[in-house]
Amino acid sequence: MRSFPVEKRLTILVCLLQDLRYQVIDDLLEMVDALVGRTFTEAEKDRKDLLAKHGKALNLHLRRFRAVAQVLLDPSIGGSVTIRVKSATPLKSRSRTADTDHYRR
Repeated sequence: MRSFPVEKRLTILVCLLQDLRYQVIDDLLEMVDALVGRTFTEAEKDRKDLLAKHGKALNLHLRRFRAVAQVLLDPSIGGSVTIRVKSATPLKSRSRTADTDHYRR
């Protein structure tokens, strides 16, 4: 390389740096692709685990929701509709001052 004139050495250096730049970009894209793929695989596994753990309860709630929605959206039903709930979980009680403190400001 020392036998080449300075202009040619600089030209070769610029070409080498441009090639290295493209290689680094390609490597970064491959790393991001692998990271996204790994994240997707882990999320899919977590989803399957949750579905296996809570699937029956989820399906039960979805069937109840569908039944309620069908009644509410049925135009042939007139007047008031009474819906009985088999089970309900109570809301956690909150103090009255905690609910109204932000209104006092």
